[in-house]
Amino acid sequence: MLAGTTEIETTTELICDLDSDVLDLTIEVEVERHDLPLPPHPTSPTPVPQPPSHLIGATAVAIAGQVRDQSQPEPLGGYRVAVAISHARSSAVTSATDLTSAQGVFTMSLPVPSVDVAASAEQPSVDVTIVDPTGATALQETFAMSAVKGQVLDLRVAAPQPSTPSPMLDSLVAAAKIQVPRPLQEVLAQSKISTLAQLDSAGGLAPLLDNYQI
Repeated sequence: MLAGTTEIETTTELICDLDSDVLDLTIEVEVERHDLPLPPHPTSPTPVPQPPSHLIGATAVAIAGQVRDQSQPEPLGGYRVAVAISHARSSAVTSATDLTSAQGVFTMSLPVPSVDVAASAEQPSVDVTIVDPTGATALQETFAMSAVKGQVLDLRVAAPQPSTPSPMLDSLVAAAKIQVPRPLQEVLAQSKISTLAQLDSAGGLAPLLDNYQI
């Protein structure tokens, strides 16, 4: 349905007959119509999404802690901490993750799943998983809610040790003053074996000697 605006243009013509003393008045009206769309019908408000049933009425709990090296009290930054809260009387689980700061500190807030039992004496359990920067799991531990709520967890993990580069075969040969046959040097070069770790991964010298009939 269209709404319209109307513009009116009026033309007036006056004719006077002097003999008859009759005044003839003619009025011409020209109407121009411009159709405009009606404003859209009001839409119903978008429904507000409701939280899951196990979170209705749930209270949030703040969980904080510090991750440190177990061999020395040095904070460990860049570790991912995952926390999951569950209850033995409910299948609902809430979880959150955080990355430790340079001081090894993490903080998060997540709701405690509600339990549909009256005055349950059982506490929710808090599962903490720590993953180091290499992607390896450094710690998995379960706490009672009373040990976590309002506390700062002191979590000690084994920090990954920096890998020691494997010694070069040329350096070992020179130090031992061993003369390596030319064919064996060519086999090592073709197999792209230049370190002791690479030689060990290939099964040692025996498979190379057999394969190349040296």
